[in-house]
Amino acid sequence: MHELTAARDLQLIAPRKVPGGNIGQRARQPTRLRAIAMLETFNNAFGPAMYAYRTRIERAFSRMASSRIGLDHLPPFVRTLPRVRLWIQSKIILYSLPQKQELYQ
Repeated sequence: MHELTAARDLQLIAPRKVPGGNIGQRARQPTRLRAIAMLETFNNAFGPAMYAYRTRIERAFSRMASSRIGLDHLPPFVRTLPRVRLWIQSKIILYSLPQKQELYQ
């Protein structure tokens, strides 16, 4: 996964299963080692802050997928790729508008 994100000039920030444990022989890509350093270096606050932001994004998408205004299923008229893109974009815009607290529960 680290190699795929690096191929797109991105950095994947994901914690290891066992922090501080052995890295292994096959998993020594520079981007993976950088992600480990970002998350496990004592005086680095950027990596954990970035990872916390990632989890907030994942929570927001999971709420969108499971709420009444969510992205759970498409209506019959939204079946081509351009229509799906417009549908998803409009749902994200509607979700980001200020709404009553009951929609988030």
